[in-house]
Amino acid sequence: MDKSWNISNPLANTFLLPVSIWAYTFFFDPSNSKDLITFVFCYLYFSYFLSPDLDHDINRPGKGHFPLGSTLHKGVFNVFIPLLSLGIKPLRNILSPLFYYPLRAINRLWFYFWAPYAYLFTHRGTSHLPIFGTFIRLLYLYAALKIISIFFPETLSFLDGVDERLNWAMLLREPLTFIKGVLLLLTSSPVLLSLTIADINHAIVDGLESITKGHSYCPPKIKRGALVRLLKGPF
Repeated sequence: MDKSWNISNPLANTFLLPVSIWAYTFFFDPSNSKDLITFVFCYLYFSYFLSPDLDHDINRPGKGHFPLGSTLHKGVFNVFIPLLSLGIKPLRNILSPLFYYPLRAINRLWFYFWAPYAYLFTHRGTSHLPIFGTFIRLLYLYAALKIISIFFPETLSFLDGVDERLNWAMLLREPLTFIKGVLLLLTSSPVLLSLTIADINHAIVDGLESITKGHSYCPPKIKRGALVRLLKGPF
């Protein structure tokens, strides 16, 4: 009998949601129900679409049904559009592309947006580690938004607050202070905290899979990212 671990990370994270809610309420004491609802929604969404598996060169989140997920995607095309078209097939044929092509475009943009990230880092390498990997992905998003803010400075003014909180000058002068700032940032809101906890659970599931299948966390057969090939380091 094959006792290997075959459950997917997003599904496993869904099963771990009750434990995650307990950890959130016990250690961080959300001030209101809105924070708790935000945490639950973001935790589930990030488990599927902003997970550590974005470092995978092929089968990364966004290849399937981003941004709605498979269930909502089917609901749109199998329920919502038929209802909206009143059962009139020609009208349904008109409405379907109006939903399909924008969703498809968003899906492809998200998938290819993370292509450089997947090229740089090794799947299940340091980019997969909780806290560090979480910060690296947020830093990748931050860099992209900073570039966009050059053209739309007012709409992305919230990035200035991120600069103040992290204090980039501390990275070289006082690295421990900078790390403390990163930890405070990752626990500063239910949104960021949900991503952090989702990443911790993802790593636990990957670790259990490695143990049950009897291989290392990052098996030699996994293609190494450009950084590890360039620097020969644990990237």
